[in-house]
Amino acid sequence: MNVFSFLQYIRKDVICDVCYITLENVITGETMTFDQSEVRGLKIAGEEANAS
Repeated sequence: MNVFSFLQYIRKDVICDVCYITLENVITGETMTFDQSEVRGLKIAGEEANAS
């Protein structure tokens, strides 16, 4: 299990019935795209949320 911090939501895309979310690390500027179905335990502004 990977844990990421300091990510800012950029966008959501649906390609061939797969939903992807793109996030940017606000410290390094690195952009990462994840299959939304694989994202668990997303913490948003101090609240726990599930991305699926």
